[in-house]
Amino acid sequence: MSHLTTRRPTPIAGPGTRSLVLAAGAATAVAALAVIGGVALVDRAAPDSDAEPAAAAHAQVAAVIRPDGSVIRAHGLESVTKAGPGRYCLKLQQIPGLRLTDTVPVVSPYGAVTHPDTAALASTDPTPTCDAAPDTITVYTGTADRPERDAAFSLLIP
Repeated sequence: MSHLTTRRPTPIAGPGTRSLVLAAGAATAVAALAVIGGVALVDRAAPDSDAEPAAAAHAQVAAVIRPDGSVIRAHGLESVTKAGPGRYCLKLQQIPGLRLTDTVPVVSPYGAVTHPDTAALASTDPTPTCDAAPDTITVYTGTADRPERDAAFSLLIP
């Protein structure tokens, strides 16, 4: 049995290789999403504002909103109303074939000045906050210590 020897793994195929490969794959996926997200959030500003257009070639709605409810960039958005601390009503433009309750909106805190614990939540169902309007998305922002905290956020409806 002396001819059977145990080979030690080389550094390339060692136990940490799988973790390294998974980490590299995750980093690549994040980079790809950043590029896709950059394209999605940048066409036409809301008509009643001085907002910049958002190029959103494949998005039905895309917007970046300041904590005071003013629009930074938008596409497919008619207006934004600040309903109270951390509560925003986003009225959408008429988009043929769009049923708001069938959409899956993506909303997230936006910008470096946003509190690090900020969360953002979107509701496509009509809410009392926005007078039960069927063409309006309600967005809530806040933190654990202040559930209704004003914050900048981005919204995307693919």
